[in-house]
Amino acid sequence: MALSRPWPVTLAHEAWSLVGGATQTLYAGGLLDAQLRASEANYRQGLADYRQTVLAAFQEVEDELAAIRLLRQQVQRLDQAVEEARQAVTIYLNQYRVGTFSFTSVVTAEQRLLANFQADLAARQSLFVATVTLIGALGGGWDASTLPAIDELAEIAAPPAPVPVSALSAAVEAANP
Repeated sequence: MALSRPWPVTLAHEAWSLVGGATQTLYAGGLLDAQLRASEANYRQGLADYRQTVLAAFQEVEDELAAIRLLRQQVQRLDQAVEEARQAVTIYLNQYRVGTFSFTSVVTAEQRLLANFQADLAARQSLFVATVTLIGALGGGWDASTLPAIDELAEIAAPPAPVPVSALSAAVEAANP
């Protein structure tokens, strides 16, 4: 025969269990409310962080677009300055050949051409960097296999034409009779 507990003991046990659970719930009521408020605050903080991240991304994209626009304008102006400096070198060299200018004027014009060309290359480099940064800001990437070959890059930005050696040797001979 199995032993069983008497009915009043079981009932008392269940009653104390209910009372203990109810007091625990009533006592922890403030804790649960605080945990709810903390969870809501964490949610609002996460939402604010997300919004800040999105705004920062939009700002980065806008900054790079503005930089690209300004750098394109700068490259166009520098391209024009390089072309004008090339023409000046040609003019000064022709005038030197005729004898109306000294060779120092030709060298000075070539220095100006070289300086303009270096500034043009620096601006182009900044434009390329801004473009890559924009691609990264938009969440993209690039593959090295899609980059242009060195020969293609040489065609895009050819260095200034140097003064022919024959002109330089003629200038040296004319200066040293």
